[in-house]
Amino acid sequence: MKYLTLLFLALMLSFHADAKSKHFYSSYYEIHQFKSSLAKHEYSAKKITYYLKRRKLPKSFIIIPYIESNFNNYARSRKGARGMWQLMPFTARLMGIQVNRHRDDRINFARSTHAALKYIQNLYYYYHGNDILVVAAYNAGKGRVDSTLKKIHGYHSGRKETQFMLDLPRETQRYVGRYKVLKTYVDSRYFKI
Repeated sequence: MKYLTLLFLALMLSFHADAKSKHFYSSYYEIHQFKSSLAKHEYSAKKITYYLKRRKLPKSFIIIPYIESNFNNYARSRKGARGMWQLMPFTARLMGIQVNRHRDDRINFARSTHAALKYIQNLYYYYHGNDILVVAAYNAGKGRVDSTLKKIHGYHSGRKETQFMLDLPRETQRYVGRYKVLKTYVDSRYFKI
């Protein structure tokens, strides 16, 4: 019996160590990809960080266009989002840029960046500076995040944040997870643009 207990514990520890190493590898790979993408799109990244600073937004929001499109101005999703920031037509129009049959400013770097940052700034003030809620709302939509928050009261305790994340769509869970991994790098002293 004692031997079986020890064997079970050894298996659990090796599984846990394996899961940790996979997480470390995927985090390292994600950061490496982000760094090489920033180097490739240095001009765009510098402009975006400049605009973030002017709007008094966290520099970690530079991660959003990377996750959305890898800084590709001509990216297009199946759901209708377009541009570097993957703005939906309704959101783009709401933020003041043209989207119609003849013109689509979502592929214009300057216009789409200003519209996206205006939208992010609105979310940032709405969620009282909680960047995780902003990123979740940017991906899943403000309505989805608000309805999830209404289900659980006291979001800010650690247990409630886990519950909040589990109630979001799987795509948004992955999106926020990638953001958290890259945020540790962006907030570190090693991050330079």
